[in-house]
Amino acid sequence: NYSNDLMCIIDQESLVIDDLNPVFKLHLGYELSEVRGSAFSKFIKQNESTKSLLKNLKSMKDDQVYEFPCIMLGKNGNEIIFNWVAIAKNGKVHASANMNPKDKI
Repeated sequence: NYSNDLMCIIDQESLVIDDLNPVFKLHLGYELSEVRGSAFSKFIKQNESTKSLLKNLKSMKDDQVYEFPCIMLGKNGNEIIFNWVAIAKNGKVHASANMNPKDKI
């Protein structure tokens, strides 16, 4: 994978990450094995919009596109704003996110 974007496949019912690309290690510092099988919410900063974001991901219909920003939490405690685009298909959410280098918090 030569993309610089985070990419993952999330089980829509449980919001557990089924698969992901190696860029999670590059941007967030996590080994793939640390992310795969974990809840997506574990890697995002919890705030007042988190609950509705997760609800929206679970309620997406097939082929529906959902765009959202969120702050991702790095393994070393850093926080980075990523802009996500997600599409639902057959019980899975296929999502990719890019960051603006100036968006490191």
